[in-house]
Amino acid sequence: MKQEQSRKRWRITPRRVAIEISHLLLLIAVLAAVDWWRGREMLEHPAPPLEGQTLGGETVHGFVGDGVQLVYFWADWCPSCRFTSPALDALVDDYPVMSVGAWSEPEDLSRVVADKGYRFPVLVDAEGINRERYGVTALPATFIVSDGQVVSATYGYTSEWGLRIRLWWASL
Repeated sequence: MKQEQSRKRWRITPRRVAIEISHLLLLIAVLAAVDWWRGREMLEHPAPPLEGQTLGGETVHGFVGDGVQLVYFWADWCPSCRFTSPALDALVDDYPVMSVGAWSEPEDLSRVVADKGYRFPVLVDAEGINRERYGVTALPATFIVSDGQVVSATYGYTSEWGLRIRLWWASL
């Protein structure tokens, strides 16, 4: 008898599917609202130029320009960055990417890049000039820039596919 009741409770019905889909949509809406709320103070509209030197010794003056680009703020000690950085690295061949090492020493950034085999360029921001220009207060922070305008800004973890969708959307 108990086994029969248990089977009835977990039987798949159109009503049950509709309820589960509505729960999923509600969860997506809540997560999107939280993401928007967390990023509401991040810079919007004109993207400031990036300035400084990369770990490779190149001088950067104004990375932001034409087309769709990604600007990524991270640190060697950031737990969420350990999951987001590989997703960003997967985009290097498809989009212009500039990462900014915030609140980190160049030696620590170099070690992480070498250990993980990251291919994205790393702009050292020891004084926090670029971080302040972009209004970054938490890491990781990801900005999608299209033709010099910030069109998407996110704090926290994001997946490769989440980034690809945002970059594709910005290119339309």
